[in-house]
Amino acid sequence: MKSYRNLIKDLIKESFDKAIKTSPYKIEEVSRGLTARSPGEVFKKGDDEIVFDSIVSFPADSETFNAYETKDETTDNVNAWAEQNGIQEVNFTNSPNKAALVAVFKRDDKPIAFVRYLKAMRSHKDGLWTDFTKKTGYERQQITSMAEKLPLKPSDLVKTEKVLTIDQLVSTVITNIRASDAPDDIKEQSEQLINTFYNKKDVFVSGAAKYATAYVKYIGELLAPIALFNNYKTEGDYEESERVLLGEQGYSYSDLSVMFPMSVSNPLHDSIVLTSDEAVKVGISSKAKSGGGAAASVTGLIKTLNEKVPQEWKDQNKGVVEILETINDNSQVMGPLVLGVKFGIITEKEKEYIRQRVIEKSKKRIPKNLKDVANVIAANTDKPGYTDGYHLLAGVAKKVGDAINATDEFDRGVRAILNRSSMVQVYTSVKKKGDDLKFDTFKVKYPPVFDGRVIADPSKNYYAAGCGGKLGFKFK
Repeated sequence: MKSYRNLIKDLIKESFDKAIKTSPYKIEEVSRGLTARSPGEVFKKGDDEIVFDSIVSFPADSETFNAYETKDETTDNVNAWAEQNGIQEVNFTNSPNKAALVAVFKRDDKPIAFVRYLKAMRSHKDGLWTDFTKKTGYERQQITSMAEKLPLKPSDLVKTEKVLTIDQLVSTVITNIRASDAPDDIKEQSEQLINTFYNKKDVFVSGAAKYATAYVKYIGELLAPIALFNNYKTEGDYEESERVLLGEQGYSYSDLSVMFPMSVSNPLHDSIVLTSDEAVKVGISSKAKSGGGAAASVTGLIKTLNEKVPQEWKDQNKGVVEILETINDNSQVMGPLVLGVKFGIITEKEKEYIRQRVIEKSKKRIPKNLKDVANVIAANTDKPGYTDGYHLLAGVAKKVGDAINATDEFDRGVRAILNRSSMVQVYTSVKKKGDDLKFDTFKVKYPPVFDGRVIADPSKNYYAAGCGGKLGFKFK
């Protein structure tokens, strides 16, 4: 029979476990580390407040452990990256080593960075950087972090990719707010923020300042198309974007409906406003996409290239056009192989050999002439799904990516194409008065401005145990 003390311990543990399971918030242990944080989470040291943005790895992510040859090489790469991205405040939290994690924060919209050196980089990063608060003094603010977990995302409150009128959008969102499992104060505040803005009532919502970060991030996404539709609290390039993107075709923002992409494969657009026949579309990014976010799908770039870019520009930028068209016109296997031949990485005969090895999906010894291609990928040959064909394909894709990223030509070209896309950026701001909050302005930026450098990113879809899609690109 259990002692009285052990019985009490078991009852306490049972109650705690039940509380975790039934809580609407996920209880996160300190052991998950800074790498488990979400963009928008707030950290404070005294009165100094910084907002978490992203984590950058040096070297870049790989399937297994990865490291530079020397400690100096790590530091040089970190400093060059910081300079390239306009980050003037870089804080080093420990002694140099052969790999590093860089945490990017924003202070008053200006980026700052913290560097944590490691012996080697690994693909699975949960549990890394658990001593951030101890080393820097910045503490994560629990209330804001809990708010980030609330069911306020478009996937929670819109739940569909159907085209909706603005009236339908507001009705759908309010219905889903009321049916959600959010706390009552969040439900009430969210509904008031949306209704007052939609009805053009410039009033503060009581108590909403406590969850300002979550409201700006998620409710702001929902309000951005409403702001454009009603031309309410807009500033910046609102009229210019309407004239260029819609006016020449006889439309204004107030003529449009809206849809919210639910898939993460549409990384640039938080929402899309469009005509009833979907012939005219304008993407809306309600926050700046940077810090490792994807730049755009090749399909989207090709569409803009074909519809909005003059032939003269294409003739002057044949290298960029050829890369995009090759990826778009070929399969996920053949795209890197064709580009591999173009860049002199492999021969036509080697291209055909690798293609056949991918099709056969078996294991063979890597031939001597392709060792240099395979060696750029740290592969576990015992991993389920491993084949020498996928290993070689990943190696070619990695070398193709390196060749594309070796100069700024591709970055400049993709930016030029994106600047011609039918897209606006909308920057949301709020005002606080004590514990109260209201949405203040929706600043429209057109043409859009993209932070960071566009780079080829083969690591996401090409690895020694498979191939998950075509060669992609991201902002770094």
